[in-house]
Amino acid sequence: MKNQFIIFLMVGGTQYLLDVTAFSLFILFLTTEVSNILSRMLGACAGYVLNGAFTFKRGGGANIAFSSLLRFILVWCFMTLISTLAIKGIMSAFSGGWVYSVVIKVFVEMVLVTLSFGLQKFFVYR
Repeated sequence: MKNQFIIFLMVGGTQYLLDVTAFSLFILFLTTEVSNILSRMLGACAGYVLNGAFTFKRGGGANIAFSSLLRFILVWCFMTLISTLAIKGIMSAFSGGWVYSVVIKVFVEMVLVTLSFGLQKFFVYR
């Protein structure tokens, strides 16, 4: 499980860079909620494929099936709801611009990584 978590963090780092970069661009033109949802969608697409192919693969092959995709979508919706509410809630305490939004997003996503690993390991890719 330790190796899986390390691979999960590596895949997550790639996914995270995509997510935060997209969020940083979207926040210039869209609301916080829309920016977070769209950027998480991009990261999720990459994460589902990469985690299924590398982190949680089974028997030497990729673990990407329709049933795991449905579970992934449920987890993604749950995690996106938590992330969006947390970012919006924390932002309401600050009166900064888009830079604050990005910093808050980075913090929130770092906090949620362990929950995400557990849900993906034991629910999505089981």
